[in-house]
Amino acid sequence: MSQVFTGVRAVFKIQGTPIAFASNCSYNWNHNHQAVEVLDKLEPTEYAEIGYTVDFSCTSFRVADKSAIQLGVQPVLEAILTQPELVVELQDKVANKTILRITGVKMQSRSGTVDARGTATETWSFVGLRATDESTD
Repeated sequence: MSQVFTGVRAVFKIQGTPIAFASNCSYNWNHNHQAVEVLDKLEPTEYAEIGYTVDFSCTSFRVADKSAIQLGVQPVLEAILTQPELVVELQDKVANKTILRITGVKMQSRSGTVDARGTATETWSFVGLRATDESTD
């Protein structure tokens, strides 16, 4: 059995529900640093930690009656100020491990495309408050 995590082993879940027809997921953990620059010195004295952000996106095939709003992933406009925070997970179904878990998630954008000789797809982009990986299992 391969040790490498691959797409055929991946299960993408939002609120514990697998997102059928997902074709791609990407994520970023960002540790933000600011250069501490002082007079009479060309290089920074140090880099101070000033923030932490998490974002990710997923692409899926567009299926009728399975919209982001119908799945509870995207709020209707009237509920945008009171939308709940979501939990997303990327799991390895062979190793039975959670590869990535992001909490405090809210949808940031949704875009789609359809081609004359292709399938319709949508990309959902999110921000989250905290990310963990399998090291915290």
